[in-house]
Amino acid sequence: QRVLLEAAPSERWTFEVTETAPITDVAPALAILTRLRIAGFRLSVDDFGTGTSNYERLLVAPFTELKIDRAMVSRLDIAAVEPDPMVRSGIDVGHSLNMQVVAEGVETADQFRMVRDLGCDAAQGYLISPPVVPVQIDAALDEWRRKFEYLS
Repeated sequence: QRVLLEAAPSERWTFEVTETAPITDVAPALAILTRLRIAGFRLSVDDFGTGTSNYERLLVAPFTELKIDRAMVSRLDIAAVEPDPMVRSGIDVGHSLNMQVVAEGVETADQFRMVRDLGCDAAQGYLISPPVVPVQIDAALDEWRRKFEYLS
């Protein structure tokens, strides 16, 4: 209810469900996720690759985004002949289910380039920005634009 009182429309909100979150009774959880999605909220599977999420859960829940965990992203090695197959597989799973795929924990320009080249739709991590409070968002966006001109 609090979210509904905020000025931002539902499409601008994303609810994250961690892959490691225990869901003992799937039907009520699925009903809640479905209601949120019908109301226009985005739903994200957070920390993908660290838990026991199964493909069936990804198929039936109305998730819109899959976030590849930073532990997987940190294993990307620019010197490797081939990128980590688990990262590539996670990206492929998300895209095959029509989800946006986000790489978490991107801390170097090389990691950014690698996840971009692997097809990630977005990246988050300290390379992009540390967490900021709302009053710092405009300044953080200006800094981000300056920082990423050379990466595009």
